[in-house]
Amino acid sequence: MEIWCHYERDDYANALIALKALEEVDGSFSQPAALAIAANSGQGDALLARMRIMALDGDAESYSSLTSDLWFFAQRKARDLDLTAEIDALDAEIFLRGHHDQFDPAIRYSIVDGAFNHGVASNDSRLAETAISQHRQPGYFDTYLADRKYEAYWPIIERRVGPAMETIIREYLATARRAFAADPENPENLNDLGHALYYAGEFHELLAFADAQLGRDDLEQTMVEDEGWLLNLKAYTLDALGRGDEADEVFDSLARVGRENGGWGVNFVINRASRLVGQQRWEEGLVAANEAKLVSDVYGSTFAKLLVARDQLCSLTALGRAEEAAEQLAFVRENGPEFPTIATMALLCQDREEEAVALLLEGFKNEKERSGIITEMQAEEVDLFYTPTKLRRANDLLAEHADLKSAFEEYGRTIPEEFYSMASRARYSN
Repeated sequence: MEIWCHYERDDYANALIALKALEEVDGSFSQPAALAIAANSGQGDALLARMRIMALDGDAESYSSLTSDLWFFAQRKARDLDLTAEIDALDAEIFLRGHHDQFDPAIRYSIVDGAFNHGVASNDSRLAETAISQHRQPGYFDTYLADRKYEAYWPIIERRVGPAMETIIREYLATARRAFAADPENPENLNDLGHALYYAGEFHELLAFADAQLGRDDLEQTMVEDEGWLLNLKAYTLDALGRGDEADEVFDSLARVGRENGGWGVNFVINRASRLVGQQRWEEGLVAANEAKLVSDVYGSTFAKLLVARDQLCSLTALGRAEEAAEQLAFVRENGPEFPTIATMALLCQDREEEAVALLLEGFKNEKERSGIITEMQAEEVDLFYTPTKLRRANDLLAEHADLKSAFEEYGRTIPEEFYSMASRARYSN
């Protein structure tokens, strides 16, 4: 088919033209494939039109079968085209039509997030408050609690999460339990329940759940991505319980799978390396980071490659081999403006503190990067997912750099300790 000939040559503009011609004749073409073509085309109007078709003109079957990988890929492409406001407006339209619960959990939560952001940006307090009242994914709330663009809604947000985020986490857990009970064969429900148990600090139940769901002998040969995330959570849970040797074994297994399934497995190969480097296990971390580079060079995004470069740079520097990290340092500097918090961690591994501060100050001027910097400047206990790291972070610079502290306080605040999550309190108490 002409469309795919263009697509396979990365000629997305002509693939889109061929797609339109085909649809004018008989209208039959895979809508997910059409969305992928539009996302790669770089044409914002075409992309938004395809996203509207997928999210507004389908039915329960098409909504539930839309994959989060494709939807978030399309979203990222749209945001790269400075269409964030349009994406949020689309999310608000989906939310107000009331069928957002028909999408898979990750898409559903992102729709509610977009609707909330649209309400905030358009001064539609009714929409914003309704969206917050229906938001059940705790992972979004660190940004809501910290970023001053949400300041008018902080009292509502604080009531929504409750002390130690217990209110929203318990609600998220109950929702995830119901979804898994209703459709245990859906791997997205498996992943969602795993996250909910982890966020709630229900570590022993999570281990039992993971073992029950992933106990088959051929797991490494048959694993799908959502199962990989549950296994990743199992490893982080073992860390939280002080069972690091067992966590090592889990990540070794994940890395083997990741190397064979690079399209989605790259995440786990990198997480394994980052965990080892974060624990200052420099030699092991360097070996793992070098392995991760082989996968990320083929399958990784710029962000993924930057994580690997950070891990290689930090390991080499700690091992007294900083001169070997010149390539990684150059990559960090090249991509630091787009990902300032990861670049900051790398720069701090080489004690380039002033350069890191300058990067963060510049990042505060960029609205696209600002929320991420504000979140990274929180205490590590705010994080809901990652295992603790010993690497220096942006947060470590606040106390001694008045200009950075001033910029932070202009755009954000330090989240009060009363909102540190149950999971974080449990992880850091071990």
